[in-house]
Amino acid sequence: MSLIRRCLPIALAAGFAGLWPTSLRADYLDDIGYTGLVAELQAAGKTTPDGSGVSVTQTEASTGTSTSGGVTYYSYLPDSSLFTGVTITNASASAYPATFSGHANTVGQYLFGDTSMARGISSVTAYLADDWIGSGFLNSTSGISHVAPKVENNDVLNASWVGSTGSTANDKIVLNRLDYAIQRDDFVAVVATNNGSTPQNLPAGAYNAISVGLTNGGHASGTSTVNPSVTFPHLVVPEGATSWATPVVSSAAALLIQTARASTTTSTNGSKSEAIKAILLAGATKDEFASWSRTDTAPLDATYGAGELNVQNSYDIMTAGEQTANSAVAATGWDFGSISRTATTTYSFDLSASGNVSIVLTWNAIYTGSNYNSLSLGLANLDLYLYAVDAGGGQTLVQQSVSTGNIEDIWATNLSAGDYIMKVTYGSNSSGSLSSIEYALAWQTTSLAVTPVPESAWTAGGIVAVLVVVVSVRRRLLA
Repeated sequence: MSLIRRCLPIALAAGFAGLWPTSLRADYLDDIGYTGLVAELQAAGKTTPDGSGVSVTQTEASTGTSTSGGVTYYSYLPDSSLFTGVTITNASASAYPATFSGHANTVGQYLFGDTSMARGISSVTAYLADDWIGSGFLNSTSGISHVAPKVENNDVLNASWVGSTGSTANDKIVLNRLDYAIQRDDFVAVVATNNGSTPQNLPAGAYNAISVGLTNGGHASGTSTVNPSVTFPHLVVPEGATSWATPVVSSAAALLIQTARASTTTSTNGSKSEAIKAILLAGATKDEFASWSRTDTAPLDATYGAGELNVQNSYDIMTAGEQTANSAVAATGWDFGSISRTATTTYSFDLSASGNVSIVLTWNAIYTGSNYNSLSLGLANLDLYLYAVDAGGGQTLVQQSVSTGNIEDIWATNLSAGDYIMKVTYGSNSSGSLSSIEYALAWQTTSLAVTPVPESAWTAGGIVAVLVVVVSVRRRLLA
């Protein structure tokens, strides 16, 4: 029998009233490139994608309980009356009778509400986070180690909560099951990091998810204590709480998935979870952060990850189309492919004018086995290199990304016009027995003549009230 402790809200600034804003910050759409994307598409006579046809799962921690007629009700459900044309199915209803949650409503507004980027979403499945971790989806509960996570039929999962089971070993079971489900069912999982400075294992420690922090840096960052090759966050968003920043990224993912599926020139490989992750990270901007930095072995900034979400950049990468490996490619684009152990794949492109290049390589951690509480990890060791090619065909290394995780990121600035080669290699010192691995590579070149859009005055104003709802689940799990 599970022992569940109710999730309690925490505020890292004075005033509980600021936890669920009555209105959303409209200017965040300017900051993340959405306004620019709308203008770009209108000028071309095109319709802006809105997530139509994309389905999402919204997992929420309970913000409280109430009792009526001897029944305990948990507050975690978004109110469907607030969302025009959206069907919300409560997958946790039988185990956890629900009442509406202000937190869930605000997350919903950013994810699929009338003013969100993905207001075309019409199908939402809601879970209480405790139930989703347990028998509702992941099946991370005592006595069912042989039972796999349930099948996720939706395209995007949003988790605007953080927490722990209270045990590192049991947290690992939850994360491994989540990574297993992402790979098996091919959905995009977007998860929050904690507000403030205290990291939580769940769910940002997953290899295959996209973790989200804040442009103002008011979030926990670092390396997972469960999966030590995982760093977080991957992206940041100019919001006041990671609870709100996370659904912004989920909304962007929905927009890109719709774009990939609808395009006549872009392969539907673009809707795969690895491709969406690579395209979102490659489109991120770094101009907002004077301190943004990377190293060969730590390719993401320790605080800001790949940078601030920029939907216009990511859309442009997506619509540049899937490119062909081991050939000449466009200066902006992406590819979804497979590479075998000890192999090298190359992509050559021409930089017509001096500029910058952003390149991101992603692939999934692969978990196998029949005991789902003790899955075996296969983690390919892929590395990423950028070379400049001289007139005689000689190659000079510009930058490399050789981390131990499953994200490689190159950000090379002030490059001279000329020919370049991107190389993806599969090293021999990989974990597990994988003979090959699927990967996504996304890149974008930008001219030095481009002037970045300045941050809004909100960022300069400092940190405002922040929230993330913490779920702490005490369960007896089988290691």
